[in-house]
Amino acid sequence: MIPAGMTYEETAATPQAGLLALQGLCDKRQIAPGQKILINGAGGGVGTFAIQVKG
Repeated sequence: MIPAGMTYEETAATPQAGLLALQGLCDKRQIAPGQKILINGAGGGVGTFAIQVKG
């Protein structure tokens, strides 16, 4: 189900941004639980997910 006000393209891109944030934080950089990080440019989709994942 697509939320009101979102296009098909926006809805399709949402999981991609979340997976990219997880891959960057957990797989590539191996950020450990409790470790502090700086998320620069968190106004976009990937940055927003990164804050939620590590917040």
